[in-house]
Amino acid sequence: MTSIQSQTGDVTASRRSSTTYIDLGHFHNRGRRLECLAKYFGDRSVFIHVRRNRYNIARSFVGKGALKTPCVVDNTMYVDNTMYKTEKEHTRRFKFGKRRIRNRTEVSPTVGICPRSRENAGPVDLPVSDAIWDAFTPFQRFLWYADEMEHRWYSLQNMFNNDSNSDHVIVGLRGVPSFYEATWNDADELKKSVSDIRNKLSCTAEMELKNKHPHVEHRDRALNCSDQILQDLEYRKLMGYSKEQMDVLFSRHLPQHVDSEECIERRDELEQNIRKYSAMHGLEYDDRQWILPGELNPRVD
Repeated sequence: MTSIQSQTGDVTASRRSSTTYIDLGHFHNRGRRLECLAKYFGDRSVFIHVRRNRYNIARSFVGKGALKTPCVVDNTMYVDNTMYKTEKEHTRRFKFGKRRIRNRTEVSPTVGICPRSRENAGPVDLPVSDAIWDAFTPFQRFLWYADEMEHRWYSLQNMFNNDSNSDHVIVGLRGVPSFYEATWNDADELKKSVSDIRNKLSCTAEMELKNKHPHVEHRDRALNCSDQILQDLEYRKLMGYSKEQMDVLFSRHLPQHVDSEECIERRDELEQNIRKYSAMHGLEYDDRQWILPGELNPRVD
């Protein structure tokens, strides 16, 4: 907190009160930077949570094989160094600092948050034992990452909610920040969510949204969605979430989308597998927590 006060205070003190700063990046996730910024700036700050489909987040990180964990320890296990011809290229790809591991210079993944011991990445909302974490697949580790950030968002707002059951409610200071959400599963939903937030913030005329950072290549009917569902439900079982945590992460208000045109399965097959895998892991099935394709997809042999 003291470090953030000194860094932000020097900058903001030299600018007019009408100046607006916008800060983006994964580095906020390390430690408790978001919470410190909210506490320090209070009602002078606005926090926007851009919520994406959990499966798409996980696939985005592991799709090209570059990352297998959001952790740092022994990064040689997780990063394919042959992708980078020089150390300079490697450092440019991962922008947040270098560290020495086994006499080699390695760098921290850009996400930089981890529940594993010895990481020194700060406390997490959703702790995991080392044994379970090491047993997770890369897809499951990044499901945890998506869920951790969702729960952090919930906890961040509860810090300023006097009606919550949180033991860390902040009273007074510099007021309460504003909180907004943008939830999207496809490009149209993202554009609508951004437009809604712009209106709430009384922003200027909407600018054209351009995609300058393409992710994994998507192909119609080439994705085994049942495998993702199986990994997800196994992950939920191993995490042993409480009812309160389940309500925050997997409620009917935040249903899991498995309605992608990339899925090789039909709607009835997906529903049958969700029911089967839920029973396999002793989890309750609630159809309101899942978004399936709107129509039965014709099988493509």
